Amino acid sequence: MSDKWQKVRLAVQANNKTTQLKFNFYSANIAFGNFIATDGSCEYDGLCDFESDTCTWTVENEAPAFSWKRGSNKNNDYLPKYDHTTQTENGNFIYTLSDDSQTFGSSVLKSIVHEESFGIHCLQFWYFKPDNTRDSINVWLNNAKNSSDRKHIWSSSMQEIDTLREWQHAQVSIGATKSYQITIQALRNKNGNESSSTAIDDIALKSGECYSMASCDFNDDLCGYSIHPGSMTLFHGTGRVNNITQMPENYTHPKDTLQKNGFYIYSDFSNITDTTPNIMSSEMLLSANQACLKFDYLIISKTNETENNPELRIVIKTNLIDSQPIPIFIRKQSTLKWKQEVLDIAGQENPFQIYFIMLGFKAGSIIAVDNIYYSSNKCTNESISNPTLIKNVSCNFEEDFCGYSDN
Repeated sequence: MSDKWQKVRLAVQANNKTTQLKFNFYSANIAFGNFIATDGSCEYDGLCDFESDTCTWTVENEAPAFSWKRGSNKNNDYLPKYDHTTQTENGNFIYTLSDDSQTFGSSVLKSIVHEESFGIHCLQFWYFKPDNTRDSINVWLNNAKNSSDRKHIWSSSMQEIDTLREWQHAQVSIGATKSYQITIQALRNKNGNESSSTAIDDIALKSGECYSMASCDFNDDLCGYSIHPGSMTLFHGTGRVNNITQMPENYTHPKDTLQKNGFYIYSDFSNITDTTPNIMSSEMLLSANQACLKFDYLIISKTNETENNPELRIVIKTNLIDSQPIPIFIRKQSTLKWKQEVLDIAGQENPFQIYFIMLGFKAGSIIAVDNIYYSSNKCTNESISNPTLIKNVSCNFEEDFCGYSDN
């Protein structure tokens, strides 16, 4: 759930009949507006969630029996249990599915042509590939005017993740000096005795270079982080609470530390009646001998009893089936204002995820997390400071050019 307006596009097949749209609300905290209905296909805005169509992406197949298809999981053990966009069984994604009899195969999902003036962008998507020894996903940058000129820019086979049966986040920066197309290839590499699958969802093409993995300021979205199902009081927003009368006297929602009206992740424990857990996890990170995690956090509680204060717990967990979570940070004390924490992570010989676990025990509290920064290097003693204007070269151009010229 988020305080940020989300843009939704739906392709409606009216079939020349009178059509009525019906909206069902399952929560009291929903707002929507700015409806636009147009003839023809929906306008592509850089994001495709595959809920109603494949947007401007097209499918090309080298083998008819092996192809990207759009749909949901109809009780198939080899496909994702939930759609990534809606986190439900009813949502749609695109997938390939190999049965025992098929040999090699390839299917390509191709973007529209982007001109060189399109600039540097970050391609992000979520993928599902539970069997590393069979099918793979590859991303290519193709010269739009010369099909033989292409560059391999990402592959699932390079991610060190063997049999993880959940959605994984991927991103790669894209820029070219010639007009180009992006192709996402599903490749069936070898024969096998079992069925196998791949899936893709929520493709986004965002202006600028990609951020560091597991790093996020949350002002745009959750980056590669995921909120776990059942985290009913975990929000992406500005600290609005459900029952402000339960909060400490004169409570005002915390301000983002880097941006006016900025967003962060927070647990609203203002109105809970029982122990309430909320969980947010990073994308899968590659093994690292040394790594650094920095983040801002805030704990506000009405009670002065430490045992009833909410708890922020951070653990790391590897992709090994029997691995146990390793706590690297636990706090229950109220901070009243934002604090920065710097943690060294060492000796991770296998891919791992970072889990932010927020526990509420009594009504009248909030935990917030913001400005997460992850690096595969050892931490330094330098803190992350807020950006400041360098006044002698800064200009808002409201009155004049501030000394700038067109020379």
